[in-house]
Amino acid sequence: MRRAAVLVGLLVVLVGVLAVLAWRAQPRGTPYEQITGQILLAKSAVERRDASTALHVLSGDYKDDNGFTTPAIAQLVRSWLRDHKNVEVIINSVSPREIPADAKSATLTTNVTVRYDGGQWSGTITTEWQKEPVRRYLFFPGEEWRVRRASGYAGLGTD
Repeated sequence: MRRAAVLVGLLVVLVGVLAVLAWRAQPRGTPYEQITGQILLAKSAVERRDASTALHVLSGDYKDDNGFTTPAIAQLVRSWLRDHKNVEVIINSVSPREIPADAKSATLTTNVTVRYDGGQWSGTITTEWQKEPVRRYLFFPGEEWRVRRASGYAGLGTD
């Protein structure tokens, strides 16, 4: 009888932990806040020269007008970060600020300045975002905003 009570207690604790994890796995904020969160994640990753985290915001289906796909961009970013030890990314503005709450895709324009050893680049990058399915904590389905196309970055990193 005592063993059954312990098992029931452990089961209740496990269900409680899973409920908390499921609650924490849900995205917070408006679509604009979620996307700008992804932008800031990539910004800080680039400044730390952490290519894997920076590339996390790219869709597996990324393809832009320059012919770059996810693997090509990944190679380009890794190579550029290897060659530049000091990188600062300044986000001057992101628009539009209003994205419908039920949106599954959005196009944003980001005015950005990138300072790096040996140079500086400023420009306006247009990114197309889409919500993609993800798994959080291996169990919980969710959605995350990812970049599926970008334009306006020509000249960035050409020294």
